[in-house]
Amino acid sequence: MKKLSYLLFAVLFIMANNVFVSCTDDENALEPTVSVKATYAAKSNEVIYNGDVLEADEGMIITFKITYSMGTNKLKEVRMSSEIDGKNRPVLDSLDLDKGIFNKGAKSIDFTWETNFGKSDEKIKFYAVDTKGLECELNVTIKSKVYIPEDPEDEFRTLPITLLGGQQNATAGSFYSVSLGKVFTVSTATNDPGIIDFAYFHGDLNKATIAAPDDSDAQTISYGSTKMSSWSITNSTKFHVLSGVDGSKPANWWNDNIDKATTNTKASQLAAGQVVIFKTQRGTKGAFVVDEISGTKSGYIKILLIEKIKN
Repeated sequence: MKKLSYLLFAVLFIMANNVFVSCTDDENALEPTVSVKATYAAKSNEVIYNGDVLEADEGMIITFKITYSMGTNKLKEVRMSSEIDGKNRPVLDSLDLDKGIFNKGAKSIDFTWETNFGKSDEKIKFYAVDTKGLECELNVTIKSKVYIPEDPEDEFRTLPITLLGGQQNATAGSFYSVSLGKVFTVSTATNDPGIIDFAYFHGDLNKATIAAPDDSDAQTISYGSTKMSSWSITNSTKFHVLSGVDGSKPANWWNDNIDKATTNTKASQLAAGQVVIFKTQRGTKGAFVVDEISGTKSGYIKILLIEKIKN
């Protein structure tokens, strides 16, 4: 979350002149300032900002340099939230900033960040107040990449193979966010559980299973020293396993089955070739095809996620 927080901090301030800003008027006080330089990891001196839109490909590694200078007063509190696909989540909520390093003169921070977009625009809200009560609020939208099918007549999109590790897999993440389209490790998922829609585990009875974070069986599974039962947020995704359908031809079964994921919070005893319909807590409907299952608790599952891109 730290890398994401720094990114949004940079984006919001560099775009301050291009977005809606409402600040308490105090003609005698100077506001803090932030200057930002951003380059691709593989290229030098290539600025990627374009007006009020941050342009980058999914998974691109970017290096940011932020130079921060405080104004007349020290900052006391900063809050920031992000909304992707209708899901609000806090990004930064820091109190007593007057004791922090940012209020000790101009500071430069270098960090790397991996771009991470949802399937719709990301709406960011930033709020700050200094020790004298001067407030500032910034609102900005980060545009997502728009998928353009190779064939304009394509109705469905099949994503590249997604690998989810078992609960004892030491290298592969076990948790998946549908809205972000990414796999997360247990540490990252635990820090931001509200973005996780399902997880993979291999159980003694359930065998190869993909389950919602709120599933009762899934909450007994230990991912290292962590269980999803300890999370502050546990989303409830629903699943329905189809039989006798061809996963490569979703047009033949999609409309008749897409609304059947209503009660089951897990899809258990999965096998290669099976098709699973799902519906997230936020209402996103989709499906995946089981491509491969290897090993047990330290093994993995490979799935092909299917989206409908044309209504």
